[in-house]
Amino acid sequence: MRSWVATHRSVLLLVALAAASAACTASPAMWRRSAACRDFDLPPTGPTEALAARTRNVVLVTIDGARWQEIFSGVDAARAAVSDLPVRDARALLPSVYRRLVDRGVGIGAPGHGEPMAASGPEFSSLPGYQELLTGRPAEGCRSNHCKSVTIPTLLDRARTALMLRRDEVAAVASWERMERATSVDNHGIVVSAGRTHGVTRDDLRVNDCASDTLDLARDARPAPGHVDYRGDRYTARLALEYLRERRPRVLFVGLGDTDEYGHAGDYGWYLDALGQLDLFIGELFSTLDRMGTYGEETTVVLTTDHGWADDFSDHGGDQPQSARVWLLAAGGAVPRRGLVDAARAYQLADVAPTLLAMLGAPVTAEEARRVMHELLARGSR
Repeated sequence: MRSWVATHRSVLLLVALAAASAACTASPAMWRRSAACRDFDLPPTGPTEALAARTRNVVLVTIDGARWQEIFSGVDAARAAVSDLPVRDARALLPSVYRRLVDRGVGIGAPGHGEPMAASGPEFSSLPGYQELLTGRPAEGCRSNHCKSVTIPTLLDRARTALMLRRDEVAAVASWERMERATSVDNHGIVVSAGRTHGVTRDDLRVNDCASDTLDLARDARPAPGHVDYRGDRYTARLALEYLRERRPRVLFVGLGDTDEYGHAGDYGWYLDALGQLDLFIGELFSTLDRMGTYGEETTVVLTTDHGWADDFSDHGGDQPQSARVWLLAAGGAVPRRGLVDAARAYQLADVAPTLLAMLGAPVTAEEARRVMHELLARGSR
């Protein structure tokens, strides 16, 4: 049975949302939203048969603390039995993830498919993981979730500089407020909204009435399922989609986190629900890109995580070496259809940034070029 904390949190959240806006209507997908939030009025074109062998845009999505076990094997039968939850395989648990990313792209880190992918550590926690992911280097100066902001230019910084992009062409939208310590050496230079109120350029996300209403609803809501200034994933997901539609950014980072919050609460049922919400977001993200013509065809979507968990799903960190294991899925743009692949070597989170920079056509060092994840590149692509 799901914990009292999670159930109580859900009731409080619904009450808060109802009070915040009488105009709010239920979304058919994953969130209650303002009446100003609308779907596209154009019919979807559907994914093209031959993906464009070019990546001009990148959407990097992270889902905090999502274990490889659920991503590749589905619901843990032993844990499901304790909470009387249905057992589903990975494709049934994450249908959009499999249809949109695995079947049409590349998956790295699956069991039985070469070397596992891992965070560098030695502390397998969120902020060190995100700083490694976005800077392309092990987070040597970050050993906890309380460390300072990055001082090394990130993927977002380097893409903006190398490709001479405007501020609104590079954006980061994250549920966890501390994510702004990982996104950029100067968050004034990109669009950042982290948590309910963090991000010096957060008002740049007010690209339409829906986005503006969502920012305000999130600001006034409780931080559940997190704490302090945390913003629930349903708001972060809506903001990211609205920004994508209106601004067509060259680089968009979306940091979701409800899975980790429920994991630390010990609530496996709500953890699975959060994975289900991620799946709905991935489905809507690709449906949105399908309606965006050349922009959508030239966009690569990457989904990964910052850390794993101990085998018993009790915790993660430096004293839990099993929590080093991560994974990556990608599709669209230059990414070929290969499914779950045997990785050429043991990749790390630090290899993601140089890979995406190379796909975008931004310069990388000789050392970084050796770390590019070539499984993500089609033959003949840059």
